[in-house]
Amino acid sequence: MLSPSEILTYVPKWPLVLNLIGAFACLSLSSYYHTCRCVSESTFDNLLCLDKSGISLLIAGSTAPFNTYLYACAGVQTARHSMQLLVWVMCALTFAFSLKKDMSNTALAVLFVIMGLAAPAPFYLSPFFDDS
Repeated sequence: MLSPSEILTYVPKWPLVLNLIGAFACLSLSSYYHTCRCVSESTFDNLLCLDKSGISLLIAGSTAPFNTYLYACAGVQTARHSMQLLVWVMCALTFAFSLKKDMSNTALAVLFVIMGLAAPAPFYLSPFFDDS
């Protein structure tokens, strides 16, 4: 049984806001790409890069609530920060590489797969950081 002082009473809202910003950015870039891609070939290439980079923003934003609320205990703050850093670094690399027009689709697909495997890493590793 938890004592009243051990119950978490404050739930931070910034992870949910970050999730919504990532989703908004991804959907905005995707809709812009699908609306304006037929203007010219150079516009198509530029917008395709932005569309792909929006996916990494969505993944980065959607992992913030998961990392924050999964590791809400005071004893595992280092684990939370390291997991968020791992995912956000992977997302930043994928974002940067997706903006390059000469990046091969295979290399970008490998980056997306690695980022997709890194995103649920907190769930897989949470038993190792359990305080109980």
